[in-house]
Amino acid sequence: MPAPRLKEVVVLSCRFRMWPDPPGPPTDDPRPFSYPEGDFLTLAAATTRTDDGPTLYLQADVDDFALPFSLSLLLGARFEDAADAPETSLVRLCYPALREVVAEITGRSPLPEYRLPPQRR
Repeated sequence: MPAPRLKEVVVLSCRFRMWPDPPGPPTDDPRPFSYPEGDFLTLAAATTRTDDGPTLYLQADVDDFALPFSLSLLLGARFEDAADAPETSLVRLCYPALREVVAEITGRSPLPEYRLPPQRR
């Protein structure tokens, strides 16, 4: 049996809010702004299955008082050769695309891009 493959990912919903004053270094401090370390991601997933294969709906929230922004995303993903794949495997396949979307959205703000931590096993 072939391994499941990600066919497409679409952003179904996105909400990005930045606090009114993005943090920045004081004028006499040469160090650039950096995000605190930690895993600030909350995920929730639901899967529907049809004859065309499974569709994963992945809700991702990056929201913590330690961060100067909040981001809420709903992704939809379709897969090939994944008829019986468990939902956790589908989320794992979708995670690199999620990391890319989060970096792209935050990088377009006045803040530096935020990179989600590498995928956990």
